[in-house]
Amino acid sequence: MNKLFVLFLLLLSNFGFTQIFERYNVPFVKNGNVLDFPLTGGLNAPQISGVDLNHDGMTDLFINDRIGGVPLSFVFDPSADSKYRFEPGLTRYFPKTTNWALMLDFNKDNIPDLFTYSVASGIDGVTVYRGKWVSDTLHFDLVHSTGGPSNLIIPFSLANGTKTNLYVTPIDIPAFEDMDHDGDLDILSFDSGGGFINYYRNNSIEKGFKSDSLLFTVSDQCWGKVFEGLSSTIAMSADPDQCSLGLLGGGMTSRHVGSTLLALDLDGDNDEDMLVGDVSYGKITGLFNNGNNQKAWVTSQDTAYPKYNVPVNYPEFPASYKADIGADGKLDLIFSPNSTGITEDRSVFQVYNPESAGFNQMQKSNSPFLVNEMLDLGSGTHPTFMDIDNDGDQDMIVGNFNYFTNITERNGRLYLFLNIGNTSQPSFELTDSDYLGFSVYSKENWGFAPSAGDLDGDGDVDLMVGSEDGTLYYAENIAGQGNEPIFASVVTKYKGIDVGQASTPFIFDVDEDGLNDLVIGERNGNVNYLPNIGTTNLPDFAADVDKSPNFNFFGKIDTRDSGFASGNSSPIMLKIKGKLHLISGALNGNIHFYKDIENNFAGKFTLITKNLGNIKEGERVKPVLVKLYPGENYEMVVGNMRGGLGIFDTNLPTKTTGTDNLLETSIFKIYPNPAGNYIKIQDDKNSYHTIDLNIYDQIGRLVKSQSIVVNSEMIQIDDLASGMYFIELKSGTERKTFKILKQ
Repeated sequence: MNKLFVLFLLLLSNFGFTQIFERYNVPFVKNGNVLDFPLTGGLNAPQISGVDLNHDGMTDLFINDRIGGVPLSFVFDPSADSKYRFEPGLTRYFPKTTNWALMLDFNKDNIPDLFTYSVASGIDGVTVYRGKWVSDTLHFDLVHSTGGPSNLIIPFSLANGTKTNLYVTPIDIPAFEDMDHDGDLDILSFDSGGGFINYYRNNSIEKGFKSDSLLFTVSDQCWGKVFEGLSSTIAMSADPDQCSLGLLGGGMTSRHVGSTLLALDLDGDNDEDMLVGDVSYGKITGLFNNGNNQKAWVTSQDTAYPKYNVPVNYPEFPASYKADIGADGKLDLIFSPNSTGITEDRSVFQVYNPESAGFNQMQKSNSPFLVNEMLDLGSGTHPTFMDIDNDGDQDMIVGNFNYFTNITERNGRLYLFLNIGNTSQPSFELTDSDYLGFSVYSKENWGFAPSAGDLDGDGDVDLMVGSEDGTLYYAENIAGQGNEPIFASVVTKYKGIDVGQASTPFIFDVDEDGLNDLVIGERNGNVNYLPNIGTTNLPDFAADVDKSPNFNFFGKIDTRDSGFASGNSSPIMLKIKGKLHLISGALNGNIHFYKDIENNFAGKFTLITKNLGNIKEGERVKPVLVKLYPGENYEMVVGNMRGGLGIFDTNLPTKTTGTDNLLETSIFKIYPNPAGNYIKIQDDKNSYHTIDLNIYDQIGRLVKSQSIVVNSEMIQIDDLASGMYFIELKSGTERKTFKILKQ
């Protein structure tokens, strides 16, 4: 990467040019209770670590959701009903993770470190980030290793002295524990075949270093001498020096990969035992080590742990964690799903508390843990807004993808949240968990994505709902303008429109002919534009999205990551300063922002940013803009696959026309200057607006002209020769001129 461009990015970071949409804490009421932290975004496959996140010496909770790699921070607060307080700002500087992430202090400096799945492309393994405090906020440095195929992940030494990378699959969760009680951190994970547990011993202490080194060898290729087969039973060995061969000897030719590990002393005999979760089994297996902390030998197992109490039980693939969630000095056991498929997605935690120190006697807790204080509708959320009770403020309708009851049943529906606050201070209450009776359609369909708008031009707001099978449901509001909505019977498979899969409609007059059109996202990541070919009060659309007058590749938008078949676009449109813009969520969690739409429907829209607002809510994000608070800018509400919501401020103005005296009332800066390949225009209002930019050379020749977005867009100038240039900013009849040096 060009060094000047890197410097430019650093300048953007240092001067706050990267616009971050801050999270709102809006009150929510459910079943008469005000939720402590409703807007966490939900939880589906949470991984939990007990660490100090705010440098106050207390044990807080770091939770990483496998669905989208979303980090969440919960600070211990004894005054709260739940004993925790959601503090999303504490994870702002956490690195991006995938699949799994756990926090522990491997170097004994009382600062949490972060272990996660490999960031080295195409290589399975473990990546480590060393934590550091910056003004009581955690930041991280990537720990580079030496000797393996990649210095981005942990290597270990083979018997012949060569090194290769320590192996952990993206599906598994490894165990991190000081197995030999020598003061440094060891790692255990299943081998590539998924049958034997490899014990990677950390030799940092043995080699005369402190515990802050990660120097591994394979101490045992079959820890405990056990072998995990296709059933829930794990084969044990009768010989402490011989790996179990029972299942292999039985002619087994294949193994599934997918296991979770937690090492801990279950029986209080001063050596580490193991809790194992399996992708094909809903319970936890306890393996009891009858050897010692130097040489493990498993001689007994509990296939429904704990056998002395109510066993852990999920539809499939549980994982085990330990943390002092009661702040009583005793470690608790917490279990949750590790599956990204159809499994429990609301009551995700099962907690076991110790009757005494250690893990000899653990009793299942009947008290809900964290999720009862969250807004969580299962899996997948898609919000929209309209005034349902006709009181002048915006109420919210949320469609969900599904919530789990059993492996074969789908439970997609619409939820109604009435705004019981006002236009200055919103507050929402869940008043209907099956709005308009949409659950009846979930017998055959699910993944409901509502959009509110006046489709038929009669002055009231109708409802169009997308679905997983790609068709549309239409609920016409027949109440008339100014009245509380009354919806006619829902029309299924509206107009025969079918975009394939995962339709996400938006109602908007794109071509400005006075008739509202349909803009529809889909699983493939493209956006479909269907112009309204009807008349006022009688909307009509051509059913075939692949034929004129429709555009099935509107603006050449593609929200897929390279190499992926799915992108799950979810478009909305708005007009800013007289210009059309389009925002779309994506499968990977990014929010794309486009301009240059007018007279360009079959062309390619200009992508302003792939990460609007730097919002990190997980997979299949579904943004919608709404006015909830006083001010000139929209708020953004974002649904995601974890089943919850986030609400954010934005710098997107509600005014659709240009602003008078824009240049005269703003203070502009151009960075960097001297410039390299890129420059950026910022003003003191730090708000979004479009202006015209002209660049002239020293003799007055126009060398570049374009429309730009202030505070959001980088302007490429790598095609300009070195020298002095004049930059002219234009807004209507206003002009401002600046001088820059191109290096």
